[in-house]
Amino acid sequence: MSRSGDVSARPDPADAAAVPAADAAKNGVQAAGDAAPVQAGDAAAAGRRRSGPLRWLPAAIWMGGIFWMSSRTGSEIDGLFPFAERLPDWMGGLDFGHVVAYYILGLLVLFGFGKPSPSAKWLTVAVCTLYGATDEFHQLFVDGRSAEWHDLANDSAGACLAVLTVSLPPVRRRFWACAGKRPMG
Repeated sequence: MSRSGDVSARPDPADAAAVPAADAAKNGVQAAGDAAPVQAGDAAAAGRRRSGPLRWLPAAIWMGGIFWMSSRTGSEIDGLFPFAERLPDWMGGLDFGHVVAYYILGLLVLFGFGKPSPSAKWLTVAVCTLYGATDEFHQLFVDGRSAEWHDLANDSAGACLAVLTVSLPPVRRRFWACAGKRPMG
């Protein structure tokens, strides 16, 4: 109902709380229960619904950390992760550090895309794999380091595990709720 009291007139968007969902779609207004647009003064909601470059900041910072780690010499890296050296023999091809680093990067890149779509998931794996390839290339120029195909495979595996984890329904709902988006499906 519009503020003028005319029942036949199109409902005023200010009265959206009284408009049922079916009528809202027909009349082009917001239905009761739909999320309202973020107001400038709503700091908590605005923090959850960041868009644009700010969504990519955590991934960019993490990429910087990966770059810094890969610029350390072989002897500097060996002492940083002693627990990773004690992996069982049957896990010989697994590089725990690469998988974990790119698992986290995968979560941050997916957050950066800001939408739970299949294309965002594929692009997340592609971005992480491409960054892993550039990281391996970078290691060619660091003393005591080398580019290894199995490291790139571990990078991709970490990104794939991140996407698969976020695809699990309970995790998906929680992840996208934190990201300020509604999950699809």
